[in-house]
Amino acid sequence: MIVIANKTEAQRILSLLEDALNSLNLLAGIPLRLSQDPNLHFSPDVSNILSEQQDMEENVMKSFLMPPFPYSPALPIPESSPLFPPPETELSAYQSQSSNLFPSRCSPHSSGNSSRDTMLKNHLSITRHLVRTMRRFHPKIDACASPTFSLFIGALCDLRNILTQRFSTTLQDDLRRVNTLGKLTDKEKHTFDSLALLQHVSTTKEREQSEEITTLEGLREKLETELAVQEAQSKEERDNIAQELKNSLDLAHTRHAAKITELRKCLEDLVPILAQEAKKYEFTEQLMKEKQTLLEEKLADVMQNYEADVKQKQDDLRWLRATAREEKNELHALREHFAVVERQQAELNNMERERQERALEAEARMRHAVECAIRIQSVFRKHKAVMGYQALKKSGKLAGGDKKAKKKKPGVKAGTKGFVKKANISKAAVSNVSKNESATPVRTLRKAAHGSKKEGAGRKIIKKTK
Repeated sequence: MIVIANKTEAQRILSLLEDALNSLNLLAGIPLRLSQDPNLHFSPDVSNILSEQQDMEENVMKSFLMPPFPYSPALPIPESSPLFPPPETELSAYQSQSSNLFPSRCSPHSSGNSSRDTMLKNHLSITRHLVRTMRRFHPKIDACASPTFSLFIGALCDLRNILTQRFSTTLQDDLRRVNTLGKLTDKEKHTFDSLALLQHVSTTKEREQSEEITTLEGLREKLETELAVQEAQSKEERDNIAQELKNSLDLAHTRHAAKITELRKCLEDLVPILAQEAKKYEFTEQLMKEKQTLLEEKLADVMQNYEADVKQKQDDLRWLRATAREEKNELHALREHFAVVERQQAELNNMERERQERALEAEARMRHAVECAIRIQSVFRKHKAVMGYQALKKSGKLAGGDKKAKKKKPGVKAGTKGFVKKANISKAAVSNVSKNESATPVRTLRKAAHGSKKEGAGRKIIKKTK
């Protein structure tokens, strides 16, 4: 409940401050004197209230030792003026002024001057009445603000901001703000120290520069003295040179005049000689003109012949170029033709080479088939001989063959085990070969293969032993 009461009290104080601020904003626009602004027109009641307000304001300001109105904004106000107190005492000064303006509200039991209290009460009532009356004319008086009331408005705004910050911040925020202000104060102190150091450095630099300037001034004076001496000497030298130049020019003019007179006499003597020479060379000039005429005629003939010759050469050159172009085209056609012929010949060569390769492959296959047939016939003959030998042994015609026949495999002749490893030949193929022993090896191979196909057996596999 205490917090709620504090918040309610804070809101009430803020509302009162806003009302006072609005009132002062309205009063700040009141002109110092009605005659100073001819553009403002008020009713007689409003004019009387404004006059009373201005008189009361002057009396109140006189009672507080403030400068009377109006004052000129162009004049500077000293820093010790009541309108501009020092920053650290600004709030306390305005608080004291507010307590003096409203003594009955601040201290009801205080004993003061009764006339002064009456004057303040009248001023307060007139101000309230003026505020109520001037609300309608607020847009017209915004441009005529009083500097003193503007200062009061600034003070009230500061008070309002301080109260708002006080009631809206906690103790931790206040301590944090105090710490921040302390840091800012230390930083400002450090800045002031740096400024003092910089001022000392600048003073030292100024002193050194002033000494250097003094030295340079002495050097400049010395150089100016030397320059004056040099100018005097150069002036004297210029005068001497000018006099010598004048004498030289006079002498040169005299010599030139004498030379001109002599040249004129020579010219008068040369005129009759030139006339004689002109008469002497007139005949030569006429002869040279005739020669020039003859040479010009010859030159015309030579140029005509030259042009005809050039034209003939150009025609020959064009004919040669046309002939060269035709020969070039023919050469290109021949190259294309020979290229086609070469391609055809290359194709024929490739075809012949392929044909020869196929013939060689066919011959190799035929030779291989013949060799295979020969081997097959050899195997068949050996097999037939072995079978005959075994038949003879079984019949008993060979003595002592029973024991040896038991040790040997049937169908294999002695001494042929390492030559023939295996022969998978069907019985039909063997019977076909045995019936036609006089056939050629190729025909025998084909018949054996044909017979094996009819029987459904696989192809023959003969491997040569190592």
